[in-house]
Amino acid sequence: MKYPAAQFTNVRLCRPNYWDEPSNTERSATLIHEWMHLYYIAGDWAYDHEHPDYERLTTLQQLLNANSFAEFVKQICL
Repeated sequence: MKYPAAQFTNVRLCRPNYWDEPSNTERSATLIHEWMHLYYIAGDWAYDHEHPDYERLTTLQQLLNANSFAEFVKQICL
């Protein structure tokens, strides 16, 4: 399991990770994920592509997980 850590640096949009995302929705989710690290001090408890770990997060872990907010943004943008 990954443990959260505070991020005290700027968010940088790097190639190819951000600019080669397949859609605006994916780019938006990446921004939200990174901003949650920076401004909300959310960690990386689990990512949506790690289905078993992601689905086992407690409510508190979900509220402290940057990827949970990114997934929320993707869902409301559908």
